[in-house]
Amino acid sequence: MIHYNKINKKYILWMVIVGIWLIVCVIGNINVNNRFPKPIDEYYYLGDTVEYLGMQIKAEEILYKNDDGMIDNYPEINIKKKEGRNWLVVKLDVKNVSDKVIDFETDILPNIAMVAYPIGYMNQGSAYALKDNKQLKFSLEEEKEVIIYFAVGNGQVRQERRKKFLESQFYLDFSLYPEHKAFVFNGVDSKI
Repeated sequence: MIHYNKINKKYILWMVIVGIWLIVCVIGNINVNNRFPKPIDEYYYLGDTVEYLGMQIKAEEILYKNDDGMIDNYPEINIKKKEGRNWLVVKLDVKNVSDKVIDFETDILPNIAMVAYPIGYMNQGSAYALKDNKQLKFSLEEEKEVIIYFAVGNGQVRQERRKKFLESQFYLDFSLYPEHKAFVFNGVDSKI
């Protein structure tokens, strides 16, 4: 009788191990990404206009500036000098085409990110309305020139990699899923 219990326990233990192994194999072969289709890529380039959350946004240019260049060109932003920090500046023409007042800073800006490939940079920026005392609220049919500026520090891109960084493909992402909607810039228009 004791001999029978030892065999029975070994048999049950092996069945449990084989059962767990089969479950792991089945789960490992399930591709969860099949449930979700790939996002539709909607890429726009300089001069193109994209409609996003009731706004028409047109990319004018992308610039690369150091602290002195930012202070000289945009003194109202109040940037403090910091060693090794530079800036990516994207100029946009923005127009409200919705039937309500839109605050660009709270409704649009939190959804925007700058991504650079292949260097591996991602950052969210700050916005500023040119020639309008920083007012980023858009009334009906109002159009303004807006800049979004992104800090590029040594922690994000080291100095020795900046040349390759400036030749990267930059994506100003608005949404990633179900549509990947972004402006694509092939390198930077002007440097420092």
